[in-house]
Amino acid sequence: VNLRHFDFFSYHKSSDMTPLDIGQLRSLQTLPFFNIGEEAGRQIRQLRYLKNLSGSLEIRNLELVRSKEEAESANLIGKPNIDELRLLWNELDNLRDNDNEYNQVLDGLQPHQNLKGLIIERFFGDRLSTWIEKLEKLVKFELRNCKNCKELPTLGRMPFLIYLHLEGLD
Repeated sequence: VNLRHFDFFSYHKSSDMTPLDIGQLRSLQTLPFFNIGEEAGRQIRQLRYLKNLSGSLEIRNLELVRSKEEAESANLIGKPNIDELRLLWNELDNLRDNDNEYNQVLDGLQPHQNLKGLIIERFFGDRLSTWIEKLEKLVKFELRNCKNCKELPTLGRMPFLIYLHLEGLD
């Protein structure tokens, strides 16, 4: 339970290499990615108690998160040492009729204000969260294949933004 660094790499986005009940490793500082799963011990709430995470974090399979409250259970806003956050939805999950469900989940994934890099991939909601334009320390912002997104956040409120990448926005 005192493990601080769990550093591994997997090309496979659906890989279940993340150990079950990783939330018990409360001293964890390094976790390159977290694959959300349906089984107990793999839900997004496992991230809640990992307040010492730092560096980059990629959260995959966000289509399995169904509500704002469930997304908030990860407590990303309480992780001030995460520099870069990558939020990934499964590209096969664009069949839901309710854009609002996607929007609410993204609203619940609000990170700490210290975030310097934000990458959002395959988000199928129609609007981005208002918390994005409040990330005043953001240096890097990427949107990839967010097909239903109708508008961008106000980029003028990001005075340190150096890198902007927009791809696959219909």
